[in-house]
Amino acid sequence: MLKKIKLQLYKVFNRQDTTQISKEERSLMIIASQLVNNKKTDLLMTPRMDKFYITSDDKSLFVVIDTELCDACVVNHVFGYHIKISQRAMNFILDKFIDEVESRRNAMENEFRSNIQYSLNSVAERLINNKKQ
Repeated sequence: MLKKIKLQLYKVFNRQDTTQISKEERSLMIIASQLVNNKKTDLLMTPRMDKFYITSDDKSLFVVIDTELCDACVVNHVFGYHIKISQRAMNFILDKFIDEVESRRNAMENEFRSNIQYSLNSVAERLINNKKQ
């Protein structure tokens, strides 16, 4: 009996998401991936509202992902689409989004740190030079 329960729990917690991706979701995933991979694209998130915003570099295309409603909105100056998205499609898009945000944050942090190192080195050199005189 205990083995049966363990097996059932294993199946529940290790279940693969077999949700089929619709054509609209697939198109959204391609659009979002292309935009997120462009370093000039603006990426914003609102933790309080659980929304993620992607704006193309030329401001002609906007994508808004609402995680509460499992909904995406794709808008340009000609059309606007609201798409209900599966958890699988949302996870794909958000994983790409978050990876890119982390990559940009790491690059910014490295730039800050390299500037700090340079400043600290110059301060140390000045102190050493002042001590020698």
